[in-house]
Amino acid sequence: MTERADAREGGNQGQVQIRGQGSNAAAKETPIPWVKLSTALGVRLCEAANTVLILPFMYKMVSEYDIVKNPKDISFYAGLFLASISFCQTLFVVH
Repeated sequence: MTERADAREGGNQGQVQIRGQGSNAAAKETPIPWVKLSTALGVRLCEAANTVLILPFMYKMVSEYDIVKNPKDISFYAGLFLASISFCQTLFVVH
């Protein structure tokens, strides 16, 4: 099978064939760092899981500290605290 037929069938995934150079053109790697992107995606998914796991503890904290008078408002303030944590992480992230 030739390189062009292989490229059409998806055999050279992650590579771009240079046009206009004929069949002996070298395949060039794409500039997308898939390993780094997948690592960053995994870290972001773990961060979201941590935020969800802290919600019951926030609910308990708000209810025990008597921040609100109406029990229906406890979930609103717990969500507000969690949103402020995520907002502060976004503002003060260190690159």
